[in-house]
Amino acid sequence: MASRLITAQCRRRATTTTPGGGSHLMTPRDEHRYPKLLLRVPQVPDDAWLSQPEAARQLGIVLIRIGVLIACGHLAPAADSAGRAGVTITSVEAENAWRDSATRRAKALRLLKDTIRFF
Repeated sequence: MASRLITAQCRRRATTTTPGGGSHLMTPRDEHRYPKLLLRVPQVPDDAWLSQPEAARQLGIVLIRIGVLIACGHLAPAADSAGRAGVTITSVEAENAWRDSATRRAKALRLLKDTIRFF
């Protein structure tokens, strides 16, 4: 982390300077949105939506695994009324129920299928 210097450009965005001298804009986590051209995401009511970090906390996994679960079809992507990226609460509840009731064999088989599908 010492190799990146973050300087605030404004309240909404920050510019990160990399060791090679390049820079790029970073978006705060609460403002992440799904790409409009690449993925069609339904907009759901705020009470049926969870942010990706909150979904990761509820499932007890790291944030990057949420993206993998979305890519493999286990979580349903959704946008709230403000257009922020997240997942549906029902898909998180279904995933949590599956994790609680699945056998080790079922989990290993799912991991194998997901690995093949992901690549």
